[in-house]
Amino acid sequence: KADRALKKISREREHWARTMFREKAAMDYNSGMYNAHQRGLEEGAEKARLALEEKDRENQELRQKLRDAGIDT
Repeated sequence: KADRALKKISREREHWARTMFREKAAMDYNSGMYNAHQRGLEEGAEKARLALEEKDRENQELRQKLRDAGIDT
């Protein structure tokens, strides 16, 4: 009877360990996906900011050319 109880405890512990392993793997995966998503958002925001700055610079240059040509903006 003690042998059966010991085997049952061993199986339950193994089951618990496998469950914890699967849950940790799922959490690690989800964490990685979230972090990648956040990095993508940050990179996209940075690219958008740089593009807006470039367009602003181009607009300023065009306004200056129009002023130089005697065309008021």
